[in-house]
Order: sequence, then C-alpha cells, then structure tokens
Amino acid sequence: MSRYDAERAMSEIPGAQEEGGTRRFPVVVPHTEMALTRIALREAVRLARGLEVRVTVLAVRIVPFPDPLDPTRGLPGLQDLMALAEAAEAPVTIHVVYARDWKVACEQMLERDSLVVMALRRGWFRTREERLAGWLTHSGRRVALVVA
Repeated sequence: MSRYDAERAMSEIPGAQEEGGTRRFPVVVPHTEMALTRIALREAVRLARGLEVRVTVLAVRIVPFPDPLDPTRGLPGLQDLMALAEAAEAPVTIHVVYARDWKVACEQMLERDSLVVMALRRGWFRTREERLAGWLTHSGRRVALVVA
C-alpha cells in the first residue's frame, strides 16, 4: 500500500476520531507470531510516518471453554512484544484480549472500517493468517498484507 492509498483510505473512513483537531486513523497489527508481528509492525509504522495514526498491536490469547477468561494468566511472550513496541519509531499500543476464538475477539476489538496490517508467509496451503485476513476482509475491515 502506498502513502497515497493510505491517505485516501484515511480520508474515506468515517470512524477516524478527532483528537485535538487532528484525525486519528486506527491501524491494527494482529499478533500471531513474533517474526510476523515484527514485519507487520515495521510496515504499519512506515505507513504511519507523516500521518496522524494510532498503531495498535492486538494480542489475542485463546482460552479453551472449560477454563475461565482470567487475565491474571498472562500472555506468553508479552515482554518480547513490549520490547518490539518500544523499538518502533511511532507510538504503539498493545491490547491483550482473552477470548474463545480469534473471530469473536476481532469482532469486539476492531472498528468496522479499521485498517489491519498483517504479515504472512506464502506456501502451498492457506495459513492461519491468510484465513484470518480473508475473514477480516469479508467482515468489512481493510486489510493490507505484507509477504514475509
């Protein structure tokens, strides 16, 4: 996605919020695995350069049904994720969500017209990231894919 496309997408989104007279455009990077999150976050920050955006890393921890949705369980790799966010060239917020599956978490946490930046590996079969990107696109989100 070019800078022009990102600026055009930002002007088309009615959900961009006004904060202090400037538009804040939501850019979300779903955390699937550390290497892919690093690539997607680098691309999101590159797109955000010069624009008023809010970059958020969405870390979803899937909890199986019999277990309670207990936030005291922690998130494996949270320290690495925080270090990755601190090393970024733009302010990055990390949202940790405990849910039963990815679709429910994304439906609750993502605004309808938000831009989702995802990195994926190409292979013979569709990966989890490709399936999630397809579902997000189908549900009305804008998805930018970065091939790792």
